[in-house]
Amino acid sequence: MLFRANIAMVPDRFRLVIWLVAISILLLSLFSVVEKLQADMGETAFLLASKRIIERAGFYKQQWVLKGQPEQLDIDRQKILFSSNGWVLPIGEDRTSSCQFWFALLYPKQRVLDETPVRVVESSELDNYRCNYIFAQGKQIQVQLVEGKFSVDTDND
Repeated sequence: MLFRANIAMVPDRFRLVIWLVAISILLLSLFSVVEKLQADMGETAFLLASKRIIERAGFYKQQWVLKGQPEQLDIDRQKILFSSNGWVLPIGEDRTSSCQFWFALLYPKQRVLDETPVRVVESSELDNYRCNYIFAQGKQIQVQLVEGKFSVDTDND
């Protein structure tokens, strides 16, 4: 009698194992999709941040043109210096080059996916300015004004 009871339980155990395997496969698939989605979301967030920086620089250039192309403007109680082409210079009120000033001016939010840059690399010489804002996991936003041309790029290391 005990032997028959054990035989009757075998199909139940087999079904349980099949269900557990199926649920495990579904969970693993879900985790891989979520991981890819997070990577895509990060890439999109940095691309959006770069577009907003360009938009903000365009706004300042528009103000520069509307005000008669002065060397300096007071906007939102900040003194902003402009290049001869109308692009905002990364030069604060103390007249020194500052990537921090540039980032705060062009991207006031200063956060991408709730992260601030962990490191800022400045390589400026004469009238050429390059600032790399490096975030966690090697993601970065590169803002530069070289030979009168303003550009923003995102990169993942």
